[in-house]
Amino acid sequence: MKKTIHIVLSAAFLASLIFVPASFAQTATGQVVITWQANNYFPANFAGKSLPAPYTEVVVSAELIQNNKLADISGADIRWFVDDEFLRSGAGLKTASFYTTQEDDGYASIRANVITKEGSFQGSLQIPVVSPEIVISHRSPTNAVQPDSQITFEAIPYSFSIHSLNDLTFFWSVNGERADTKSGVLTLNIGTPQTASQKNVQISVSAQSNLNTLEVAKTLLILPIQIPQ
Repeated sequence: MKKTIHIVLSAAFLASLIFVPASFAQTATGQVVITWQANNYFPANFAGKSLPAPYTEVVVSAELIQNNKLADISGADIRWFVDDEFLRSGAGLKTASFYTTQEDDGYASIRANVITKEGSFQGSLQIPVVSPEIVISHRSPTNAVQPDSQITFEAIPYSFSIHSLNDLTFFWSVNGERADTKSGVLTLNIGTPQTASQKNVQISVSAQSNLNTLEVAKTLLILPIQIPQ
């Protein structure tokens, strides 16, 4: 009697293995890849990737990779999150945008959930958030400035949330005195140093956005003046 019960249980167990639904027999695999682009200003000859500053619009896009190729997610439910807060969702919503904030503390965390008939897939990344910067460029064969010469300085901004240089106001000073220009270019006539205190020229420039007065950057450049022997 005991032997017969054992045989019946074994047959039922084997049957349960045979009739497991296919959706549970395999786990769908895939990778969500997120790319991004900051809509802010950078020089045309800049070869790097422009990083967002606070208040910058960032566009993010998601793709699902399965079996080493792009999957069709035009009908998938795609949900976007920024800093663990829900942003938006929609069918086939592969692209979304958001604005960075002053509270991002160095990074904006992005997450995308892609839900298809095969399962749920998730991808995430951290986008660095930086402060706007400005660099002073000048055409000089050496770091030293020649006496009795004329030299042109150009202010080059990075990561400002602007559309063109016309959206910035520049403030220049030379050796601590305000220069009479608000453009991004300063042309300066260099004299001959008469004392040791005149052996350097100090050029500073600050830039402020006309679209957001909170966006400000400043830098200082000190160049030695070559003293004739």
